[in-house]
Amino acid sequence: MLPKNPDLSPGDFADAQVALLDASIDRLESLIGGKKFTSDALAPSGVLENGEVILMGPFAVFASSDTASAGLAQLQLGSPKPTVVDLGAERTAVIRQLSDAGKGEFPIDPTMGNALKIAATQDNLIEHMKKGGPVMLPIVG
Repeated sequence: MLPKNPDLSPGDFADAQVALLDASIDRLESLIGGKKFTSDALAPSGVLENGEVILMGPFAVFASSDTASAGLAQLQLGSPKPTVVDLGAERTAVIRQLSDAGKGEFPIDPTMGNALKIAATQDNLIEHMKKGGPVMLPIVG
């Protein structure tokens, strides 16, 4: 609530309150997200690409304007630019459509990136055997 100013007429006071309310709503909308801006990001191929970042709350996605790559944008420790995590062809198409049309589905990660970290640490059978070294040959045999 605005403090009473004896120099303001009731109409001016109401206008000032409406302006404060508008500013508060704009601030809340910017905190929630829904912003779209141009930026660079490190694509899954390892190349820095220009494109659009779309923010929605704590989530960010990136769609390249140089190539067809798109995915989840994550900040990496020690890097000023986000890294794009490929989420598969289906979600890439959803992100590209969202970037091109400005509306559509927004893929979110309810684990806040933890599922991707766990998936990155899991080895396939060949990688697991390589870690075991030559001892693995007799064990498998």
